[in-house]
Amino acid sequence: MISIVPTILARTRTEFDARFAVLQPHFLKAHLDVLNNTLVNGESFHEAEYIGRQAGIIKFEVHLMVDLDDYDLSIWNQPWVEKMIVHCEAAGAGKQLSDMRSWGKQLYIAANPDTQTDVLKPHLTHSDGCMVMTVMPGHMGAPFQPQALDTITWVRKQYPKLPIEADGGVSNETLMSLLDLGVTTVAVGSYLKNENIENRLFDLIALIERFEQKKVSPRGRKK
Repeated sequence: MISIVPTILARTRTEFDARFAVLQPHFLKAHLDVLNNTLVNGESFHEAEYIGRQAGIIKFEVHLMVDLDDYDLSIWNQPWVEKMIVHCEAAGAGKQLSDMRSWGKQLYIAANPDTQTDVLKPHLTHSDGCMVMTVMPGHMGAPFQPQALDTITWVRKQYPKLPIEADGGVSNETLMSLLDLGVTTVAVGSYLKNENIENRLFDLIALIERFEQKKVSPRGRKK
């Protein structure tokens, strides 16, 4: 089952509220980008207590684009958080992962488009999935990075059953190439802008349905 998860990269509480209000009628999950000027330049609004009060029935995947040395991960050990995503490039990633696994949440390892697979590989056997950044991280609307397709291809070949999420630059023009390589979840930001979210979400769903139909033979059996 291929999933679409909308991203929230808000600089202020007001931006968060506006984005979240638009997403609520259409989604049961959301992807929260967390930046604190360490791993990635820039800061985002990520007050966990406030976000938890707004969450309601929405479940979150928390994408930590931060160095993990001296970072208090426990603020995200909340019922409304179902997935944690940490970067293989982050300082302190290795020693923090065991604590996160004890929470019983999904744990994904992320890699930037230009990260070598030998940096990513040691973490994959102990992860529930892999997220490949398909843009350079830090702000919504960044251009799609084709080299990320090589990383996705490598992950799918090495780990045929591992869920793969692609984050960034997902649109009606790039979605099919991601699905063809075995991506199972797409985190979508700027393409699902607040003002045109309904029409563009419909377009993505239609493409996913077309992709699924392609995998089925005329006799109703998967190829």
